[in-house]
Amino acid sequence: MKKLILFLFFPLVIYSQDSDITEALIAIDKGDLKTAAEVLEKYKRKNLSDPAILFLEACLTKDGEDALKKYTLFYEKYPKHKYSEEALYRIYSYYYSLGLYKKANDFLLKLKKEFPNSQFAKSIQKSISYESINNSDEEKKDLFIIQVGAFINYDYAKNLCDKLNNKGHASFITTKEIGGSVFNIVNCGKFNSEEAAKKTLEELEKSYNIKGRIIRLENIY
Repeated sequence: MKKLILFLFFPLVIYSQDSDITEALIAIDKGDLKTAAEVLEKYKRKNLSDPAILFLEACLTKDGEDALKKYTLFYEKYPKHKYSEEALYRIYSYYYSLGLYKKANDFLLKLKKEFPNSQFAKSIQKSISYESINNSDEEKKDLFIIQVGAFINYDYAKNLCDKLNNKGHASFITTKEIGGSVFNIVNCGKFNSEEAAKKTLEELEKSYNIKGRIIRLENIY
C-alpha cells in the first residue's frame, strides 16, 4: 500500500531576494540623494519586484503624497518585511506633518502594536506632545491656508515654493520636527474663508496637478 505524503508549505517572512540598500539609506540620511538614486537605478535593472527596492524608491520619491502611497502599498504587500516598521513610521510622519493628528495617531498605535520594541515609536513619544494629537481638526479659527506638499528634502520644498510664488501664488515654508526628522511643508496663501481657499485649491489642482489640503492657519505651528 502506497503511503500518501503530505507536504505543507508555510508563507515565509524572509525575503531572500532582498538587495542590500544600506548604502543608499545612509546616503539619504546624509542628504546625498544622488548616490542613493544611483543605487536605486542599479538594483532596479536587476529586479523590479525586490521589496527592498520598492521601499528605497518610496524613500526617494519627491512628492510627499506619492511617497505616502508607495509606503502604504509596501506595508500592505510586505507587512512582515524588515522595512515595514520604518514604512509605518514614515506614513505616520506624513500625516502628522500635515496636521492630520487623528489619522497619524491611528498609525502610531499600529506601529506600537505590531512592533512593541520600536525605536521609532519611542523617538516619537519623546519629541511629540500627545495633547496635539487629541486636538480637534474642526477647531474654529479665522484664517485658512493651503498645504500643498511635505518634504524631508528642503530643496524639493523650495523648488515648489518658488514655482508657486513665480506664478503669483504667495507661498511659504514651515518646518515640523517629528521623531528626529524635519519636514519642510509648503503652504500657499492666506484666506479669510474656507470657500476662498477652495477656489484657489481648485485652480492649483487644475493648473499644476497639486493635491493640497485646506487647514486653519494657527494649526501649522
